[in-house]
Amino acid sequence: MGLDVEVKTEFEDSIEGMLVFSAKADSDAEIYADIPFGTEKREFFDNLPADDELAFSGQVYGRNWCSFSAEGNPVAIVTQNCSIYYIYRKEAQEMQLVLNRSMPLKTRTDRWAGKMPEETNGTGKNDYNFSLIFAEKLGQSYDIHKYHRNRAFPACARLKLDTGKTKAKAHDSLVKADNDNIINTAAYNCGGRTIARFFECDGQKTQCRISLPFDTQSVRAVDFEGNEMPDVKASFDAAKKEVVVDFEPYKIVTLELTRNF
Repeated sequence: MGLDVEVKTEFEDSIEGMLVFSAKADSDAEIYADIPFGTEKREFFDNLPADDELAFSGQVYGRNWCSFSAEGNPVAIVTQNCSIYYIYRKEAQEMQLVLNRSMPLKTRTDRWAGKMPEETNGTGKNDYNFSLIFAEKLGQSYDIHKYHRNRAFPACARLKLDTGKTKAKAHDSLVKADNDNIINTAAYNCGGRTIARFFECDGQKTQCRISLPFDTQSVRAVDFEGNEMPDVKASFDAAKKEVVVDFEPYKIVTLELTRNF
């Protein structure tokens, strides 16, 4: 369940400061955020070194989303075209998504200021898209990963153009996995074969049954360069058009499918 939000801004004059979206958060909330592959819990410390990546206490990095709790319930802010920074204001019981930071460059004499793009002034039109969703369980984030994936890259396609008074039915993605924590992140044709890539996004050792939509001659687990991966356990049943794969926590598995034509 999610609430999609769109924020549009337009400023003619330079502004200085920070534009944020704030959501209610518990004062003792546990904070999780996504990294390129996986999820990390965020920890906060009182004595931060001056050159620390965190600009100030409570600033959080999240590649696409940040999850926390509000009134004991797991919540997440999931972004589409926003920044990667969030701010946890413990005393105010807020989690903030940073939409924009800006400063008027006309009044700055620093040498680096002349190399900054005009957008740093905060002028012009901006369009921010993000969602506030209610997660299933804090720390188990496959539902958040899937929500973001489906918002950014909808897993459906139309088999033909809409014609006349009827619309073509939307179909699901090329392949389907029977475990929620296994996400199909890519599928494409390469040299007469189909390459399908999967990711275990919840940090669990999992066995997954993957259904194939077409007759398949053979299935191989390969690396990014197409070399066979003997350490990946995958069993293929041509009659059932399915392959069973064992996933290690946060494991990426790429399958090379040779089709029967």
